[in-house]
Amino acid sequence: MLQSIRDKSQGWFAWVVVTIIGLTFALWGVHSYMYSNQFQRVVAKVNGVRITQQDLDQAYNQLKRQQQLQLGANYSAHDQSEQALKETALEGLVSSLIVHQGISKAGFAVGSELLEVTLAKMPIFQLNGVFSKERFQRLMDNMLYSPDEFLAQMKDQILMSELKVGLANTNFSLPGELKQAVELINQKRQFSYVIVPLSRFMSQVTLTPDAISQYYESHQDDFTLPEKVSVDYIELSLAQLMKQEHPSEQEIQQFYQDHISAFTRPAQWNLQQIFIRVPEDATQQQLSDAKQKITKINQALNKGTDFGTVAKTYSDNPAWATAVWVTAAQVDPMVQGILMKMHDNNTVSAPVRAAQGYVIVKVLNTRLAKVFSFTEVHDKVSAEYAQQKAEAKFSDLNDQLSNVTYENPHTLTSAAKQLNLPLQSTELFSKEGGATAFTKNPNVIKAAFDDDVLLQNNNSGPINLNDNDVVVLRINKHVPTVVKPLSDVKATIVKTLTQQAAIKQIKQWSDALVQKIRQGMSLQQAASQNGLSVKQVGYIAQHSSAVDGNILNAVFEMPRVDTKNKNNVSDVQLPSNDVAVIVLEKVQPGDRNALSAANQKTFESSLKNNMGILDYQLYVNGLLQKAKIVREEG
Repeated sequence: MLQSIRDKSQGWFAWVVVTIIGLTFALWGVHSYMYSNQFQRVVAKVNGVRITQQDLDQAYNQLKRQQQLQLGANYSAHDQSEQALKETALEGLVSSLIVHQGISKAGFAVGSELLEVTLAKMPIFQLNGVFSKERFQRLMDNMLYSPDEFLAQMKDQILMSELKVGLANTNFSLPGELKQAVELINQKRQFSYVIVPLSRFMSQVTLTPDAISQYYESHQDDFTLPEKVSVDYIELSLAQLMKQEHPSEQEIQQFYQDHISAFTRPAQWNLQQIFIRVPEDATQQQLSDAKQKITKINQALNKGTDFGTVAKTYSDNPAWATAVWVTAAQVDPMVQGILMKMHDNNTVSAPVRAAQGYVIVKVLNTRLAKVFSFTEVHDKVSAEYAQQKAEAKFSDLNDQLSNVTYENPHTLTSAAKQLNLPLQSTELFSKEGGATAFTKNPNVIKAAFDDDVLLQNNNSGPINLNDNDVVVLRINKHVPTVVKPLSDVKATIVKTLTQQAAIKQIKQWSDALVQKIRQGMSLQQAASQNGLSVKQVGYIAQHSSAVDGNILNAVFEMPRVDTKNKNNVSDVQLPSNDVAVIVLEKVQPGDRNALSAANQKTFESSLKNNMGILDYQLYVNGLLQKAKIVREEG
């Protein structure tokens, strides 16, 4: 597979490689395998650089996780096979590494200052318009990233973006190229066509019993009912346990007193900030420049210059000029110290040295810390009390469920009675899943068709539907794979064979009609002789919705009208299996002069960008052609 990547860099692959690389950089970067443990199993080498099994597993898991998030409940129905998904992940890693190597060899790099600015501007990591370290770390945990891995990948993405922009901005289009592009893209065509219905050929087909039998014997897989099972199961759910909790008012009151901090709103400040960045590796000159700049800003503020105006003009993060409500935990520790001393509204601090630079803060308003009364948070307290009690019970019952079902492997009845949980059953379902969310769950399907459960008739181990939902199941009914009898599928076979024969006949007939028209017969004459109706279409653009898209695509794939033979003719099979016979009559080129000045400019810009994309694709193709890609077997 990998060895063929360079071969595929011609043709269609050239047009999708950017998409592959984009997906790769959205999911995983090259940082991990640039520093992979040399003792890990190697799955591939790209110009001598190892891609390890760990790298592949991480890429696979992240790709699978993205598909699950995108498809939601429909994931199992659209799920690729594990091997196919791993091949996609590996191709992405290879492409990503090749481009990374090319960029690095060219001497491109991203400075820490640009990286910090880019990260701070990403809305996903902001809280009330301000970069939040806590939010950043939480999202990294959810995405299965370490911060270092993510930042390394950001550098790669910035380099990729700069490369694409650079290629696009250095492109230009000549007037002749623009004229040709407009003539082609805005071209309109006039044509006529007839629809030849498949139905007239279906009635002409005769099938023999032997043909039906032979098809049945050679297509057994098409008539095979999949293996199915139904299961009995016990479900332990935190949500159900919470519904069983009915705490007294005294218990709720005591819980409130014991956890008073959870029902306290911290102090808040409504503030604006002026920020002057100091790079982590700043030189003495940079430190001096930053200090001078913040000093001048402070002097201007002392003279009465508007804080917001100064912030928007001179701050390295103008977004901080917008007032936001924050708690002490949401700001730099040095800023925390300032806020604790600023009790009056509309006060401005002196400059302070924070972790990433100098900061001046203006406090517009404050909210004192507030302890919410028991009455105000009664329902919340009650819910949290119930959840805490249910979580403790859930943990205990989960252990019991595991032990009892293991000690009694051939029944769930004893576990159901001991834990006071209902014994439930499902309908029959296959390895593709059933009709309910439960029987669609991949963990349930895997457990139900496991040999130990299916063949040995044992209880399954505990299956996590989610963090707060556990089940144990066993087989209730097993229906093996079976081939439907011929009598049950004969009608389907007859329909299939009849259609296949009719499609072959209609194609032969329409091809013969095309030849007659090329020899001089008019479409109108052909239609009259065969009881067909001619449809005339005036000048129409290639993206029009007025005509069937399959017909329109065929029209615009035809060559321009031959001057020696005024009619160009072709046929195309439609999704209905009817056939359209088409005669192209006239071609009207697009007119650049018909475009407004603004549209001409837009068209030219689009052409320039497309040429830039093509240049980027050619650059990637060149890297793929030169790369030494080796897949390690085993």
